[in-house]
Amino acid sequence: MPLVSIIIPVYNSEKYLRTTINSLFNQTYQDFEIILVDDGSTDTSGCLCDDLALRDKRISVIHKKNGGVSDARNVGIDQAKGELIWFVDHDDFVYPDYLDTMVTEIGEFDLLQSFPIGGERNDIPLCKRAPLDRNKTLLCIKEENGGIIFPKIDTNNMATVWNQLYKSSVIKKFQIRFRNIQSEDELFSYEYMLYANSIKKINFQGYYFIDNTNSLGSNHNYIAEYDYIGLMENIYKKILENWSIKDKNYIGKIKGRMANRVVHYLLKGYFADTRVSKEERLRRWRYAKNDTFIDFKAISYLKIREKIIFLIIQLGIFKILDPVLLNITNRINK
Repeated sequence: MPLVSIIIPVYNSEKYLRTTINSLFNQTYQDFEIILVDDGSTDTSGCLCDDLALRDKRISVIHKKNGGVSDARNVGIDQAKGELIWFVDHDDFVYPDYLDTMVTEIGEFDLLQSFPIGGERNDIPLCKRAPLDRNKTLLCIKEENGGIIFPKIDTNNMATVWNQLYKSSVIKKFQIRFRNIQSEDELFSYEYMLYANSIKKINFQGYYFIDNTNSLGSNHNYIAEYDYIGLMENIYKKILENWSIKDKNYIGKIKGRMANRVVHYLLKGYFADTRVSKEERLRRWRYAKNDTFIDFKAISYLKIREKIIFLIIQLGIFKILDPVLLNITNRINK
């Protein structure tokens, strides 16, 4: 059976890390190594990692200066010895049959995706999760049916890394790494899909993601920046080419998806907690106007508010309407 390298970035995780690790020890599949990357924790997490390593020789610990979750995962990738790689967050919960099911199902495929499930921690005992239903499995092979099935694989895809199982050979061959940027999971996930030759998606839920959105601080702060948008659009362009995707509906959806990100990035510059100067706001509008990936048809995939902002981009009247938008957001902020 293949060795699975489980990479866990750890930062100030003293409250729930032991619970997460115990859920891994309780897996019915036990051929794994756990790489705990202590990312400069300021609580007792570092000592807890060391204590856990003494408990089981399959656990190794790396202590490093704080560099963020992307850097911590990349350090873990460099140390991984397994044929398969799985990323786990330091405060989530995994059902006992999850890893066994994932290892069994991946087979010769380059990537295995499962469906996410999550909520508040207290809801775990009451959670009704989807058992494996092979009748709903999607098999996507680039040279056979990639252009047809990839869009179906990507339907409602959260692009989160913890509900997927990766081949270390693909990661290492194409030097896929996490970027120190917001939405790093999404960029990594799609870049991996770009280079994969086969993807399998199963109707199964076994990884419980703890919803900690309130801990992110400002929701506006969490909106991705334009560097992410440029990178993501470039990956999409390559995916459409490499996977020979001609599905107009899917292409429209991903352009709409990026148009939505652009709109919210522009609005971010107006809200009180993320406001930037007028010069910077206008610079962002000009960047959006010059975006060559998004075309006017993307407007049909947007909601009313987003449609209005998108029209302002296309018509190039943002300089005139800048004070109007500023006034509107000032009212919202009160």
